[in-house]
Amino acid sequence: MFFTKPLIAVLASAALMPPVSAAVVNNTNATTAAGNLLSTIKASPAAWRQVNEYCRKSRSKRDLEIRVDSPPRDPEDFAYVDIGEMKGGRNKTNLWTWGLCTCFGVAVTGMQSDPTKDSRFMAHVRPDADTFDEEWTRFHTAVEDAHLENMDGWISTPDLVHEVSPELDREGKQLLVRFSLIIYTLLRGLVGKAPKSVEHPMLRVLQLELPYGTMQVNEHNEVKIDGTWVTQ
Repeated sequence: MFFTKPLIAVLASAALMPPVSAAVVNNTNATTAAGNLLSTIKASPAAWRQVNEYCRKSRSKRDLEIRVDSPPRDPEDFAYVDIGEMKGGRNKTNLWTWGLCTCFGVAVTGMQSDPTKDSRFMAHVRPDADTFDEEWTRFHTAVEDAHLENMDGWISTPDLVHEVSPELDREGKQLLVRFSLIIYTLLRGLVGKAPKSVEHPMLRVLQLELPYGTMQVNEHNEVKIDGTWVTQ
């Protein structure tokens, strides 16, 4: 579902965690300081392992299921973005990913005057303290180097209120809320405006109920999340 008010306000109203520092929420210029923002998450190693296990579970299930259940994509024109990857697309190259559970789908679209450069980007972001800084910096750099105009940002984020796996404990939820805030802050700084966010149901993703947990950007820079076109 779409958030009907800014993501930060929604997450704060969920009362799953203490208030986030204003320096973290408002620092839209810290677009390459992912590591510094990540240090604001006070979570145990067990909590980080827990949220990452969902990524691995989702990946192993997807690898098995692909033999009998084709992912929602055009086999010729869509480039697959795997867990931990980012890709750009231009002309008729479309981007897609699936299996978003505790992971985040992040996309940027914009107007491109140079046909040799990409006009859309997607990343399948893991909530991983060891890899996030490098992954985000790679995504941020690729978008900046494209020199897009009139950019829009998109996030497919875990729903932490409805259809949450009972195995995800309170600390794991708090970690994901803070991680959501960090991605929102970084993406807002990158595109220069508030990104649009859609929640995906983790339980349905784990049960392989397609199209939940999917994200696509087509050649017209139209965005589809969980099987619904969300571009406005």
